[in-house]
Amino acid sequence: MSFMPISLNLKDKPVVIIGGGNIAERKVIKIVSHGAKLTVVSPQLSEKLAELVENQSVQWIQSVYKKVYLDQAFLIIAATNDPEVNLSVYQDRKPNQLITIVDQPELSDFHMVSTLQRGKLTISVSTEGASPMLAKKIVNQLSEEYGQEYEDYVEFLRESRRQIIENIRDKKVCRQFLTELIADDVIYHSEREIWFKNRMQQYIDMQHEQ
Repeated sequence: MSFMPISLNLKDKPVVIIGGGNIAERKVIKIVSHGAKLTVVSPQLSEKLAELVENQSVQWIQSVYKKVYLDQAFLIIAATNDPEVNLSVYQDRKPNQLITIVDQPELSDFHMVSTLQRGKLTISVSTEGASPMLAKKIVNQLSEEYGQEYEDYVEFLRESRRQIIENIRDKKVCRQFLTELIADDVIYHSEREIWFKNRMQQYIDMQHEQ
């Protein structure tokens, strides 16, 4: 079995995490910035999880696991230190609910991948649960190649692409221009906005001449 990489919009989606220890904490920290409605079910919480509950980033159900807590979940993460509890969570899920089980990756519907974020640029690495440490190592290596400058660069690409599509009718010319934008010398160009403006005008003038 192989996993298909996808990006999910979790805004306002109910996510339930069973467990309140260090593993659950790491999962919550990865998810909390994506706007999900996070609920942690556990008798106790780690210090960091308790802080997130206190500032209302996460809802806490102070209880041992019960099947009813899964009812409205979009995603479920079984992250306790008890394999039997984690297995119970797996068995109790509904067919349309996605689940990951931290100690039994072979039963999981998804894995939370290691990610490098540079603004709108996201680079994700997965070993499908085989070795999260290797995935993290590779992400650290990639972070040296894709530095903070990519955050502004990708934003520049987004706006440039919009202007190209709006102003250049010929699809072949559009593609040619878009290809120019991803050249290495553009990434590190100190005045790329001026360069782009001039290049855009050249293309528009060529278009009018045809």
